[in-house]
Amino acid sequence: MTPLTWNPLSVMMVVSIAALVLLPMACLSQTLTTTEASVAASSTAPSLPSQMATGEALLIDQDPPGDSIGNLIASDDGMYVFIIEPDCNAAVVKVDNNVTLWTMVPPGSMAGSRPCQVRLNASALVMTDRDGNPIWTSKSFAQGPAPYSLKMQNDGNLVLYAGDNKALWQTDTYGRPAVLAQNETLGANAWLWSPSRQYKFIMQDDCNAVLYKAGVGKALWSTNDGGKKDMAPCSFSLDMNGTLAVQGKPLPVTMKEATVWSNIARAGSQGTYTLELQDDGNLVEYGGANRTVIFATNTKQP
Repeated sequence: MTPLTWNPLSVMMVVSIAALVLLPMACLSQTLTTTEASVAASSTAPSLPSQMATGEALLIDQDPPGDSIGNLIASDDGMYVFIIEPDCNAAVVKVDNNVTLWTMVPPGSMAGSRPCQVRLNASALVMTDRDGNPIWTSKSFAQGPAPYSLKMQNDGNLVLYAGDNKALWQTDTYGRPAVLAQNETLGANAWLWSPSRQYKFIMQDDCNAVLYKAGVGKALWSTNDGGKKDMAPCSFSLDMNGTLAVQGKPLPVTMKEATVWSNIARAGSQGTYTLELQDDGNLVEYGGANRTVIFATNTKQP
């Protein structure tokens, strides 16, 4: 069967869903932008592959198609795609706002490399340039039993699985909220994403809670508690009084969780509080109907 080809270029997004459903399969070999390819991957469109098997590849240039399955795989619900783009980069893209959650290489760094491909070779995902030279690899060779598969999941995470369903590699892009509500807790290695996925606030397993600019690994703010690993595992919480706290494992005598860091001096009485990771890079706690600022990291980016 001829693979579906979703080369990102130029078809209008205003094609009606009804018309799209009624089109014969042969008419679907068209050129789409990344956004349009993502929209076409929705559940209303003809089914796209959600995973790659060993030996299969994503290609831009389809002459000949060979063992290519097209230039993208989509989550079953159509909300996320893993796509190889015209500049030979490969990215995980969120469909509804066309936000890139993860890229294989820095944008533009593969310019002039066409034809390029991303292939699942045994237990590793590999990107190669026009001459077949490896540019990027998941470094998961010889791990776990066959068969191997690369899955674009409904939670936004791209995962390479072994035959025993063990995850060998992943992009760590699974969906996370941007808001921590009252009485909610971030456990070790749990995080908040800003709506645009440009910023991440994570409760690290070393008891340090850190705000990062995604993609570059730049720390914008932290609770500076990385030297208290003996108190791990730690959690980050927002209580009914608006207090933010990093708490470590229970103390031997009292069996109460040890407070590693807190904003208790800024907290108030019981009310409605939320901690929100904003698209400007600022992590802010709001309180009350007027959304009074209780706490902020003051990390707003230009």
